[in-house]
Amino acid sequence: MTTCARCSGPLYGCDRAVGAEVCVECVRKSLAPTEWAIFLRALRSSVDDHGLISQTRVRPLIQSIAPKHRGQLYRRAMSEGLIRPDGYEPSTDLKGRNTDKPQRLYRWIAEQSRKSA
Repeated sequence: MTTCARCSGPLYGCDRAVGAEVCVECVRKSLAPTEWAIFLRALRSSVDDHGLISQTRVRPLIQSIAPKHRGQLYRRAMSEGLIRPDGYEPSTDLKGRNTDKPQRLYRWIAEQSRKSA
C-alpha cells in the first residue's frame, strides 16, 4: 500500500487515482479555515429553488480559493453531509478550458439531514 508523503498513513486507491501524494486528512488540515468559510458561504448562496447547486454559480464566488483546493472542499462538503452529487451539466469554465465538458451538479441536503436526525 502506498503511504502519505506527510503522515505516512495509507493512500487509498481513490487518492492514487487522482494523483494525490497526501491523504485526505492531511489535505483537510492544510486547508485554511477561511477557505472553508468562503466555500460554505458560496454553496449556501448558490442553492437554487430546487435545492440544486451549479458549479457555474459557485465558481465566481470562490475565486480566492486555489483551484487545487476546490475539489477537496466539495469532497469535504459531501463527507460532512451538506451536499450530494445530483447529475451533470455542461461546464462554462472558459478559463480552466473545460467549456462544454460535463461538470457535477450537487444537491444541498444539510437541512434535510438535520430534520431526519
